[in-house]
Amino acid sequence: ESWKHFVADIAAAAHVVTEGGDSRTLVDFLMGHVGLGRAANSLDSGRTRPDRAAHADDLVALRRTAAVYSDPGEFHRQLAGLLRRTSEEGDGVILTTIHRVKGLEWDRVLVFGVDEGLMPHQLSGDIEEERRVLHVAITRARNQVVVLADADRPSRFCDELEGRPPQRRPERKAGVPERRVERVTAADDEPYDEELFESLRQWRLGEARRQDVAAYHIFTNRALRNIVRIRPTTASELAAVPGVGRKKPELYGEAVFALIGSHPGSAPATGRSAGNITVVPGRPPPSREEREPYDEELFDSLREWRLEEARRQQVPSFVIFENRPLREIARHKPSSLEELATLFGVGPKRLNDYGETVLRIVRAHETGAEQTVERAD
Repeated sequence: ESWKHFVADIAAAAHVVTEGGDSRTLVDFLMGHVGLGRAANSLDSGRTRPDRAAHADDLVALRRTAAVYSDPGEFHRQLAGLLRRTSEEGDGVILTTIHRVKGLEWDRVLVFGVDEGLMPHQLSGDIEEERRVLHVAITRARNQVVVLADADRPSRFCDELEGRPPQRRPERKAGVPERRVERVTAADDEPYDEELFESLRQWRLGEARRQDVAAYHIFTNRALRNIVRIRPTTASELAAVPGVGRKKPELYGEAVFALIGSHPGSAPATGRSAGNITVVPGRPPPSREEREPYDEELFDSLREWRLEEARRQQVPSFVIFENRPLREIARHKPSSLEELATLFGVGPKRLNDYGETVLRIVRAHETGAEQTVERAD
């Protein structure tokens, strides 16, 4: 199974490139979707000292390099050439770390990456020491120094350099990245589907990496838990979930609904409380019929077809069909497009794209015939 996921990731990455994605888009995909960013953060979580570059720092550098060398077909060769370059002959720029330039000077100095999380570093608990490090950097110039920072998350020190009072920020312990603090309420103790919550968190991480923002700017953990408890199915329901608001359903609703639909489980019972609102789901909780058993062999056949179709299109499986509609098909075994159209989660587009194929799988299963299913084009 791990090998299948590995191959699927390679195919999906190739699809990013064939669809016109540049080097930075590919790196963002690897960080967010494949999990390179999660792996780096996991490795960094055990460190408590900024005595060397963190793995996440290396990814930031890789992402910025990809923005300069935008051709994904040549990026690996260009990156390898940059890493091998050692000669100081001829005109060029000396790249170095701040810790290696004490006592040295140049006519012009460019201080790069003065971003919150890097300066001061997220692993450092000594703000004054971090301020002294930046002082060393900007005083290496004889004539001119330029400080560059990410416009979306500039270092707090940038305010000081321009003579503005720095914004007050909560103190943090060494080795503990800054995080958004939420007040705990009684609703936070209500149970929720941890598997769906984790799926939403992984999607949120990828989206945050893509936008280069903190994860809580997408959704806070509390908002994700409320979404999992309520399982909204429309934009208005999602907007009513505590912690979501009116703007985010338009931005993220489609992705959230797809993840909810891909996880088995019923919507909460009508009238259930979540925080200070009463949940009235857009569709009723599953009926007794919906909880009835389904043909597991047919369900497996449908899932195998879905996997092949997803690989062919190089998209996640739930884009083809979520699990719940496949269970409905395996339960009711429709024999016509009209019957298939009445089932949950099918809809006009899926009916048009995959309806005949699904019916052939059902007929082959019912007759015991060997399945030879044409792929949808």
